[in-house]
Amino acid sequence: MEIPLKVTQPGSSSEYAIWPKENQFSIPMEVLTKLKAISIRNQTLDRVTYYDGNYNVVSENTPYHAGENRYVIKGNPSLGSVRAMMVGIKNVSGSNGLSGEFWFNELRVAELENHGGWAAIGSLDANASELLNISATGRMHTVGFGSVDQTPKQRALESTQEYDVMMNVNAGKLLPPKWNMQIPVGLSHSQKRSTPEYDPVYQDIKLKDRLEVAQSSSERDVIREQAEDFTLRRGINLIGVKKNLSEGQKPRVYNIENFTFNYAYNEKNHRDYELKYEDEQQVRAGFMYNYAFKPTAFEPFKKVTKFKGKKYWQWLSDVNLNLLPTSVMFTADVNRSFTKQLFRDVYFEGVNTSLQKALPELQQRNYLMNHQYAINYNLTKSLKFSFNATNNSVIRNYYTYDAFGDISGVNKEKSLWSDFWDMGTPDHFFSKFQLNYDLPFSKFPFFEFMRANYTYSGDFDYQRGSQTLLQLAHQDINTLQNGNTHNLTANFTFEQLYRYLGVKPTPRGEKTSVGKSLMTMLKTAGVNYSVTNARTIPGYTQQIGFLGTLKPSAGFMFGDQTDLRYEMAKKGYLTEFADFNDQYISSKEKQLIITANLQPIPDLQINLKANRQYTENYTETFEVRNFVYNKLVGNQVGSFNISTNLLASSFNKIDEYNSAAFEKFKKTTV
Repeated sequence: MEIPLKVTQPGSSSEYAIWPKENQFSIPMEVLTKLKAISIRNQTLDRVTYYDGNYNVVSENTPYHAGENRYVIKGNPSLGSVRAMMVGIKNVSGSNGLSGEFWFNELRVAELENHGGWAAIGSLDANASELLNISATGRMHTVGFGSVDQTPKQRALESTQEYDVMMNVNAGKLLPPKWNMQIPVGLSHSQKRSTPEYDPVYQDIKLKDRLEVAQSSSERDVIREQAEDFTLRRGINLIGVKKNLSEGQKPRVYNIENFTFNYAYNEKNHRDYELKYEDEQQVRAGFMYNYAFKPTAFEPFKKVTKFKGKKYWQWLSDVNLNLLPTSVMFTADVNRSFTKQLFRDVYFEGVNTSLQKALPELQQRNYLMNHQYAINYNLTKSLKFSFNATNNSVIRNYYTYDAFGDISGVNKEKSLWSDFWDMGTPDHFFSKFQLNYDLPFSKFPFFEFMRANYTYSGDFDYQRGSQTLLQLAHQDINTLQNGNTHNLTANFTFEQLYRYLGVKPTPRGEKTSVGKSLMTMLKTAGVNYSVTNARTIPGYTQQIGFLGTLKPSAGFMFGDQTDLRYEMAKKGYLTEFADFNDQYISSKEKQLIITANLQPIPDLQINLKANRQYTENYTETFEVRNFVYNKLVGNQVGSFNISTNLLASSFNKIDEYNSAAFEKFKKTTV
């Protein structure tokens, strides 16, 4: 930045003569940013360019005018990066031997921008009876908006406009009432646009300055499009579409009313300074079938009169059998998401843009097909079992393969809707079988004080191997896991037993004898015994079916712990890939918990608890050669915990040399 100087005559004493107004160097910041915007438009940043105060290009030798600034730009200077300034004198007369004395009075920054902004918000809610309702909101703010206690730097540096509209329609009301249809429809639309005050590419230039110097409307649109942060969201959903039962209609297993359908689609379009576009699409579609059977119990001895009133034969009249399952359920849904984005190309000064390789479009797909089914069956009032399974499948229809079956690339032409009903490849399958039986002690008078329950649960888990492992071994290498738990719980209420034996409770207000108190001090007791087994078999080469599998055995899917490794290798179910080193794992845990409540005297209660736990874990490295399972290295670890009665040895004699309790501990420790 240059300005011609007016020389002060010798002997001058007035303020104006010493400090001529023509020598006041005033630099409007907006002029600098506008000149930079012009240089960017003219693509002259790579060379020295002179401008006069009216933004006209001049030469270095163009005559100066008193009081008028001249500007010189080279490169891509940024006002936000200024850390130092240099002031100097330039001789433009062309003569030699000039000398003088120069005074610089002061340097200051004035007229900082401190303008405010404004904001607005609005909302609307409307409905049309039971048919539809609409909710809309809108908000905006301009540059400079902020709270009164914020500094100019803390206030908004962008103007934002956004709105959001949601509409819910009960489309079933548009159909004849006798159809009894339930069709909820949801629509959503939202948009947000944020325009910065400063251009994000050249952050010291105001966006309006770049737009003003643009030479065409198309160039102006490109600059604005790159600077804005824009997001558009749209969606439609139909959740819970079904036909309800008509009045008086009997439910049947084949009725369409047992089905519920769901559909949801959402998309998002976004762009900003870094992203040319980022488009996201999500769709989820599926249905659920659910039917509860009417209880149909077979009770062969219920009406036999000779059993009535006879407490030892009452259990026969309670014998029952349900002929039909309690309920069945099946769900299936397609869940897909597809994202594509393209980053804006970055061009460097001095580089031929035609030789620069453009950035590629990035795509991400996640295509899933999931289904779940469950059966609940109360075989009797005391014996109940259930089975449920979940299958998660992955769809990779966008891969292309070479002659060897390896992935060679991605077909980017595949869209969200391509092969929409493809069932995919099972990726994870989990099933759980559970049986619950209430032991019939309550049916017999002598055992009525006992309540016992037995529960069995069997788990099965299939996990597909990684895609990388598939490429290396050229075969599926999956992992099987199963486990089971046996649990027996029993509770005893001894006051019922005492009454059955004829021991009557002491009337209130009377004192209980010591002998009776001691004989009946045991009030309640509980026993819980559980055994848990688990097994993990890696290297499984077979795939799972739609509903499950009977491999390696039918019992394995229900938690059976029979060792099948050698038989699986013989049938070719285990991989022979030389570099496979996952370990076979088996574990077992047994736990016994006993609790009791004693009340020897009315105001004294004693709670006892005993615990015994044993765990065992075994891991093994193996290999399979020519369909023969070979054990390589095995390792077994475990733990044992048991509670003990400290009172029994608390008062034993002990000194610094001998301890009877410790000697006993050594004898019982391996």
